[in-house]
Amino acid sequence: MNRGQINTLRRRQLDRSLADLSLPPKPGKGWIVEVRNMLGMSAAQLGHRLGIRQSTVAKLEQSERDGTITLNSLERLAGAMSCRLVYAIVPETTYSQILDSQAKLRAEEVIGIVQSSMALEGQSNTAAVLESEVEVLSGELVRTLSREIWNTNE
Repeated sequence: MNRGQINTLRRRQLDRSLADLSLPPKPGKGWIVEVRNMLGMSAAQLGHRLGIRQSTVAKLEQSERDGTITLNSLERLAGAMSCRLVYAIVPETTYSQILDSQAKLRAEEVIGIVQSSMALEGQSNTAAVLESEVEVLSGELVRTLSREIWNTNE
């Protein structure tokens, strides 16, 4: 199995594992406050479990709301509430669809440049031929996982 096949397999497995992932939106007051309140735990009690002051817990809760909290702090807070931090970058569609879409954009761009040059020489291709060339090139870009995919003018 070559690198491209392995990457395709990994991408499909990750897409499948994320397909059923349904996360609620982040609560307005943040996850720390939400979970702490669900557990009936005060900020002072959480602070005690962490060995920090209640005022520091409040600052950490605010930093979560502001989006400036570190993953390390979130992990420590979660652990103190007998939880674990789950961290992931989840695609809006699937990783495969993102890659296919970007490869098609790049292929259309490359084929368009070549087509413009050929048109100047009176050697234009039909729309069907161009579409086929885009499909072949985008498939090759995905198959080889070429970094060229991301070199677009968009």
